[in-house]
Amino acid sequence: MTDERETPETPETPETPETPGTPGTPGTPLRVIVADDHSVARRGLRMLLEEQDDLRVVGEAADGDEALELALREKPDVAVLDVRMPRLDGIRACKRIKSEVPETQVLILSAYEDDRYVFGLLEAGATGYVLKDAPDDEVLAAVRAAGRREPYLTPRIQAKAATNGPNGHAPATHRGPAGDLTPRELEVLALMASGLDNVEIGARLFVTKVTVQNYTSSIYGKLGVNTRAKAILYAIQHGLVEPAREV
Repeated sequence: MTDERETPETPETPETPETPGTPGTPGTPLRVIVADDHSVARRGLRMLLEEQDDLRVVGEAADGDEALELALREKPDVAVLDVRMPRLDGIRACKRIKSEVPETQVLILSAYEDDRYVFGLLEAGATGYVLKDAPDDEVLAAVRAAGRREPYLTPRIQAKAATNGPNGHAPATHRGPAGDLTPRELEVLALMASGLDNVEIGARLFVTKVTVQNYTSSIYGKLGVNTRAKAILYAIQHGLVEPAREV
């Protein structure tokens, strides 16, 4: 006689919570906020970003204070800021965001090529600076570079940096701090300026990522800078690397 007793059901295994992936990887779009006091420019940028599968706009701000509040609340991967905004300008907003939400990378999208803005914003911790009249693909490249924590300076800004220092004077020769860099450190700095990350630099030089990190730390210390963008700008200003050329 067949035993018709029901077989006890196997308890369901609880679902494992999804672990967020690396920002910008497939399925994990970069989370971006946009801040600009001109609504048309702000909405146009949002439309451009939202057309991309790997980018997601999580909020808009019409001034620097709103941008800071939004960054604190959303903790985005990238904050795209205009320079001249009411209540809190781009430089002060950048400083506050980098101080209070250090994981958020700040990209400046500006109509101004003024050296005061460029150098001031890099000093404030911005990862990149791109001009508003840049082609869409350049703007998108800059946002994605910021998401990878890679510096991006629009080619026209790089060209200006190669001929003008922070005070509008011709750049110094590299006898100063850069003269203390070893040939290998100069090579690493040039590869940084070409846009390679630490893993790619390691592959090019046949060394480990940790070794590259040690080189970059030494470079920062000798140049007296604390970000990749500042190191690259220094290299361009002092003739250590060639500025990017506009296509």
